[in-house]
Amino acid sequence: MNDITYEVDKNYDDIYQVNGNKFIKPVTVTVIVTKGTHPNEISWEITKDGDVIKSGEADEEIEISLEPGKYIFKAYDSYGDGWGGATFTITTCDKMILFGTLESGKSGDFPFTICC
Repeated sequence: MNDITYEVDKNYDDIYQVNGNKFIKPVTVTVIVTKGTHPNEISWEITKDGDVIKSGEADEEIEISLEPGKYIFKAYDSYGDGWGGATFTITTCDKMILFGTLESGKSGDFPFTICC
């Protein structure tokens, strides 16, 4: 079994090291998706570099930890007529960084960047 050593880089508050490897400190991100008129049709994902980080449905409020970087909020509607008034909001570091809806269609991509 390997021992894990952890230390904060004294030059940068947002970087830490585990066994000599540097990592960026994740931040808490809040995702709110309202329900709209047809919540059973709504789903969403957050992706980074094509990998799904988190997914969910309508009428949710969740918190996740994400490293600073570029992400895509992917909105889906199974029927294909948009979200029917439902919205999504993403906040971090006491700031709203993304707000919107899927106006029409089956899917939409909404890029956003996390940097605190």
